[in-house]
Amino acid sequence: MTYAKAIISGKHIELVQSEYPPLSRRHNTNGGRKPKDAAIPISEVAEADLRKRYRATSKNMQQLLECNFSESYAFLTLTFADTEALDIRSIDDCLAEFRKFKKRLDPKLKRKQDPFQYIGVIEFQDEDRNGAVHFHLVCNITKMHVTELKKIWGLGSIHCKYIKANATTNKKIVHYLEKGIRDFRLVNHDKFLRSQKLKKPTVIKNLNVPQFQEALHIDQAEYLDGYTAEKTALGVLKAEEYYVDMPKEVLKFENFQQYS
Repeated sequence: MTYAKAIISGKHIELVQSEYPPLSRRHNTNGGRKPKDAAIPISEVAEADLRKRYRATSKNMQQLLECNFSESYAFLTLTFADTEALDIRSIDDCLAEFRKFKKRLDPKLKRKQDPFQYIGVIEFQDEDRNGAVHFHLVCNITKMHVTELKKIWGLGSIHCKYIKANATTNKKIVHYLEKGIRDFRLVNHDKFLRSQKLKKPTVIKNLNVPQFQEALHIDQAEYLDGYTAEKTALGVLKAEEYYVDMPKEVLKFENFQQYS
């Protein structure tokens, strides 16, 4: 392998190695246009592109969860009650109410903890409520009683579960949230919700793999998963996932980069 990078999202670490380094976009000789291939039906190309986008969105959600809720979080479901005052099947109307909820929540939350941070998805209750909108959120509301939170919401029911973060549980939560990004009704809407100023992963490119693996070994990293793909745009590609107790200790190691 000639190229490697590490993506550090809180305690979750991805190590990606490839046979060839990635090309920058300026090397695209097709003017940025997608190549034409008459042998591949357009529907199949579109479906493959959609699957790729879903995977990227899911990975983005996982990284943001790991970066911002590495110790504990609340898994919150906000449901709208039936009312004539609000179209609870309109995404735009329900998002407007969610924004009002955040404004009501902020001043009361400041007395107890840090400002409201969250990632989440929109889902629809189809079986018995004809597509009523509701929200699933991973958030930092861990010091406010659910009774007080329900009063602030004031638009229906709330379900809140407090969760201690770990690799297995976090993956299950992200898998559950994935359902909410695949609904066709979300076309022209953001695939998932997120608050501002969330921490993003640290990416170390041109990695010196032996030194980085030594750092993982010293922190007693837990190996989670991995795979090898033989035929990719970067040649042979190998990806591994780890979970560490002290990511800051891993980042203390110097000279990870082979070259700048």
